[in-house]
Amino acid sequence: FQNIDGQAFGPTSFGEYDSNNVWQPKEYTGTYGTNGFHLDFSNNSSAAALGEDSSGNGNDWTANNLTSSIDILPAVEFGGNSSDYLSIGNDSSLTFGSGDFTIEAWMNFDTAYNYTLLEKGSDWSFLSDANRWAFKYGNTNSFVISWTPTFGEWYHVACVRNGSTVTLYIDGQSIGSGPAYTSVADTGDLVIGTSTRFSGYDFDGY
Repeated sequence: FQNIDGQAFGPTSFGEYDSNNVWQPKEYTGTYGTNGFHLDFSNNSSAAALGEDSSGNGNDWTANNLTSSIDILPAVEFGGNSSDYLSIGNDSSLTFGSGDFTIEAWMNFDTAYNYTLLEKGSDWSFLSDANRWAFKYGNTNSFVISWTPTFGEWYHVACVRNGSTVTLYIDGQSIGSGPAYTSVADTGDLVIGTSTRFSGYDFDGY
């Protein structure tokens, strides 16, 4: 799971097609900006270690009721309830503001109905509602895009703000976009895997 602050990257910075035309992970070798982070879940020595930021920015997260899982990639397992999540509080160093950003993660779904990937209080949310991805500024949608995963398969999901547009990529392909608002408010707690504003939007998978 990576957030790259101030930069808008295409999906080929994080993945590539192999000889069988299957999208595969690729190590990102760039910088993370002032406020970015990288959760690679490679240190599973303790629950606290699962939230370590490997970007060099020191943006360490708190892992709540999560267990380590090693499959194709190091990962953590979310159980589909509000007690399983990662949090970092309302840290002023993790603001999007009006700049470009790239959010990307490898995901494996046990169920695919309502869930939250990343959220900051009531300010903005990157979530799915009944198999429709949405990026919400407050209560306003930047985009709502229909997409249904196959359970048990890994997908590369990326949300990129580039100037006045926010684009959603799945496995290296753009599946839709919408307008980027002038500035993203950043006053609430930042969480992964659950929602503090919408009941029942708890991620079930890896």
